[in-house]
Amino acid sequence: MLKSLFAGGHAPEHGAGKAHAASSPGVPGAEPVTVPVIKRDLLKYQLGRLPLERLLVDLYELREVLPNDVEKNVASMLSKHKELVNLLDLLMHGMREPNAPKGCAEREAYRVPWVVSVLIKDGDAAFRSGIALDAVLLKKYVEFFSESRAEQCDEVIASLVTRTLFSVLKEHPEKVCSTLCPMLNDAERANLSESENAFAATLSKYIHVYFVYRLLPKMVRVRSRTSRKRYAFEAPSKRGVVHLFHCDILGQLNQQFRHALVALYGKAILTEVELDAQTVPPRALLLDEQNNLRSNVLDSEATCREVNRLENAVKAVTEIQIRVLLTPPPPSNEPSSLPLQQAYKRAIAGLNILTNPTPFLDMLDLAMRTVRWHSPGAPSPLAAVLSCLTSVYQLFDDPTDLD
Repeated sequence: MLKSLFAGGHAPEHGAGKAHAASSPGVPGAEPVTVPVIKRDLLKYQLGRLPLERLLVDLYELREVLPNDVEKNVASMLSKHKELVNLLDLLMHGMREPNAPKGCAEREAYRVPWVVSVLIKDGDAAFRSGIALDAVLLKKYVEFFSESRAEQCDEVIASLVTRTLFSVLKEHPEKVCSTLCPMLNDAERANLSESENAFAATLSKYIHVYFVYRLLPKMVRVRSRTSRKRYAFEAPSKRGVVHLFHCDILGQLNQQFRHALVALYGKAILTEVELDAQTVPPRALLLDEQNNLRSNVLDSEATCREVNRLENAVKAVTEIQIRVLLTPPPPSNEPSSLPLQQAYKRAIAGLNILTNPTPFLDMLDLAMRTVRWHSPGAPSPLAAVLSCLTSVYQLFDDPTDLD
């Protein structure tokens, strides 16, 4: 099993892998990593004679299938609280290896964080349960996704971190939401950027990272564990729904959409009132000084990031809407004396763009202003927004994938 997780798709090409291994500090370059090597590593690690990073690198370089007993030893040894703390630290503070060959696959350049991510998301269920049941470990995700680092984050690391939380939330939605998705008081809702509890609002600042857009809707409902239909979901998470509403997630995603379009098109798409109210970059990423579309519009990392931001913001809105619209509202005669039940009734309506259309209409309005620059190969914000609207209205046609 562990061979398929780690060694199945990264065999070195033309000797590049061996050179990389040999040039990395503390990594054995000559000895192939086999089952006996992993057994020896586990014993040495247990005795405190082998760094955790070395064990993880050897798991990456593994070229054989581990027997079940050895695989269970890996899970048993590394899924304890102390080891999970260390694994998450290695993941969240990981960096590209300085000796990684230029142009190599991301997993080659980030071996240790990549292995940690695979262990948590694809390995034994004990890894995911250990994190879900431990508030200290879950809070490490809050620390990682800080607003101050959103624009400077290593997107590979952010993706790997998000994928682990994605998997933990998928299997344990209530446990994760009970820790990461608290109800916010009025003061916190009025100043989300200062609240330590507005996890979803902060997470939206990372929406340019692909897996973040897929994570946010799971706070409403996760996909069904038994049905493979497109619109089959588990029961909604009331805490997740309320948290998203309290974090004004539709407004936050609208802000990220606007952020992206202003970065891409600059002042050419803003009214005079809007120009007075917000800071505009001195140079638009897509337009030249004459407001003409630049050639090679997607030739920079900054441009690709903003295109990802606008597209992922719309996709997140779409997936949230699908889950909200397929969630029956609480019966009007249902007793709702508990604060969570009361908040849930307001939240499920507040997250619906058919009853709370303002954020979506703002996105539509801004997207329509970019139509004059539509051309093959250029971003199409309006197409993205209209696709969202189409997805919403298709639900009323009783699709065959409806569970």
